[in-house]
Amino acid sequence: MNPGRANPFPPLSRWIPSRFEAVEALALEVRGLLATHGLQAALFAVELSVREGLNNAVRHGNRGDEAKRVDFNLSCGRKWICVRIKDEGDGFNWREKRGAPQPDHTSPSGRGLRILARYASRIRFNRSGNQVTLWLLRDGRSKSPRTPAKPAVGGANVRSAQIRK
Repeated sequence: MNPGRANPFPPLSRWIPSRFEAVEALALEVRGLLATHGLQAALFAVELSVREGLNNAVRHGNRGDEAKRVDFNLSCGRKWICVRIKDEGDGFNWREKRGAPQPDHTSPSGRGLRILARYASRIRFNRSGNQVTLWLLRDGRSKSPRTPAKPAVGGANVRSAQIRK
């Protein structure tokens, strides 16, 4: 278990039903995988981002419809841990959310994208807004002066967006 290895584990791909119990189980699986492979430095940021992204997909994307699923992929490179989450919902206009004001402290929601932006060095949405890809540093730092040169996931149909704090 060498934390410096380029790919300490094969990519993890799962789909889960739109249930919060399934989010919890997958988040615990990710935690165990990272811990087993010596990636404790990144464990908090990755687990929190995974939970937040999956919860958003279940609550806002699939609107709690248990007949719909959430697709999840996690891969690890020499410097980055890449997380991709896609729901079966219609998506949302992430472009409008970039400059949205911070929600009132009494609001029960509205902080998810800011949480992701706090820990991910790069955030990318597809055009429709029902898929997010996050790049987090393996060493646990929350930001990097540079983004990855070659994204692990993406393509012609993907637009980039860095969410502002």
